[in-house]
Parts: sequence; structure tokens; C-alpha cells
Amino acid sequence: DQIGVSKLKILGGEPTDLDEIGAIISALNNYKMDFVVTTNGMNSARIIAIAEEIGFKKNSGLFFSMDFLEPNEENTIGGCSMAKTRAAIKLVPLLVDLVPLLGVNTVVHARNLDELPKI
Repeated sequence: DQIGVSKLKILGGEPTDLDEIGAIISALNNYKMDFVVTTNGMNSARIIAIAEEIGFKKNSGLFFSMDFLEPNEENTIGGCSMAKTRAAIKLVPLLVDLVPLLGVNTVVHARNLDELPKI
């Protein structure tokens, strides 16, 4: 609040792997700034527990890394893969009523240009 930060993005690695992520989200809920946590969605049980037990304040929430839909060993950008995209797609409907802000983070690359309209 005192340094003028109005928006904060927590990126990875994978933030939901951090033991402290629940405490971090809880603390951020007390600041004026909006925030998002970008996740691949693979820790679905933990993400749902955080959403139910700690929650996210208005204008804050989760962004999901979704870069690929088609299975292919070469379909990976910065650790995001088809399996992680599908995990996120399954998780989003479970969070719609729990998290005020849900979004998608996609890296545009020559390897996924043909899949972007499907994502």
C-alpha cells in the first residue's frame, strides 16, 4: 500500500507448490492491491482448498497457464504442456463460484499458433 503497487502477479515455477502459498494469499487479501496467482492447475486439491478455506478478495484470483491442447512430446513451452492445460480446464468449472477473478495466461509461440483458437 505504501509503495504504490496496485496489482501483483505471482508467477512460477508453480506457486501452489510453495508451502506458504495459503499464508501469502491470506496476507495479500488484507492489502489494497489486486493480485493473481498464475498456476498450471495440477495441484487441484490444494487450489480448491485454498479457494474454499482462505478465499480471494474482489478483483483477485487465479490465472491458468494454457498453452497446448494436443498431445505431443514437443508441445511444451516453459514447462506448460497439454496435460497441464487439460488439468486447468477441468479445474476452472469447480472454481467459478469460489474465485472472483479467473483468467488464462497463454504464451504465443510458433509451436502453438494452430491451437490458439481452441484454447
